[in-house]
Amino acid sequence: MTGGSRPKANETPEVPSNDADDKTQWPWFIVKVGVLGSPPAEVHRDAMKSLSRVWHASLCIIFALLPCALSLNILLTNDDSWASANIRATYDALKADGHDVLLVGPAVQQSGKGGTFVVPTVNITPPGGEFGSIPVGAPYFGHEVNNPDIFYFNGTPAATAIFGIDILVPQHFGKKKLDLVVSGPNEGKNNGPFVYTLSGTIGAAYNAVGRGIPAIAFSAGNNTHRSFTTNTGAADDPANIVGRLTADLVAAVAHGVNTKKDRLLPLGVGINVNYPTFGPGNNCTQVTCFMTASPDTLLTHTSASIYHNTNDWRSHDEPDYH
Repeated sequence: MTGGSRPKANETPEVPSNDADDKTQWPWFIVKVGVLGSPPAEVHRDAMKSLSRVWHASLCIIFALLPCALSLNILLTNDDSWASANIRATYDALKADGHDVLLVGPAVQQSGKGGTFVVPTVNITPPGGEFGSIPVGAPYFGHEVNNPDIFYFNGTPAATAIFGIDILVPQHFGKKKLDLVVSGPNEGKNNGPFVYTLSGTIGAAYNAVGRGIPAIAFSAGNNTHRSFTTNTGAADDPANIVGRLTADLVAAVAHGVNTKKDRLLPLGVGINVNYPTFGPGNNCTQVTCFMTASPDTLLTHTSASIYHNTNDWRSHDEPDYH
């Protein structure tokens, strides 16, 4: 899927061979499924049973259902700032798929904040917004001059997500239901134990799930922190690749779970998705397969299954915590 292109709707994606003699070089991709929140035990059991039915097979199978015509109401947030390349490329990709997307990201880089909840008490202080995106002295929240759907908020990722849910979403969507919170894609992986206490990306998703809203956190192996203004629009730009993949996975979840705009995920359940490092200069240039792991809770799992280009399954536990 070079450049983030999709398989055709009637085309079944290829599945890696388990034959040791098969020399095909397959990229790898990680999807972690955990319970983001603390629902009652009976809700947890029902949620995990429902989730296992939906995600029992590779998301490669769901990819055959693309493209998805279901339009969602999405809140997009992150911890790398509203001006980072990944979140803006993802915004463009989701909008291109016909979703109604409201973006709100931290005014400055907020990696490593976990689930801490800090709201602003003053306006923007020196040196201003990330990459010079907001002047010193500007209000603690605001939107782009040319796009009232792209906001910044001068708080931690968790606080930014809740500001979006409580303040911006009612203004933007009115009485329409918020279908999904997308957090990321982060600049760096977030796989391993205790990600809620360390990852701002996960912290934002965790708080959304706590409010009863389905949420998916995305993180990429590519950890270069750069402005969206550096994106030239090339198909092989890592930001555009991760943006396209994220939009494709959102479409797969929407189409695979329901076609009637019911809940995308069971109550109290969220998903943590980790991409490999890919793009120019890396041996992973095509991300074609999605596999799943279902730990009991997000805070107790220590590994996930991945498929690497050596044609075997391995345990992966190398968190970056951004």
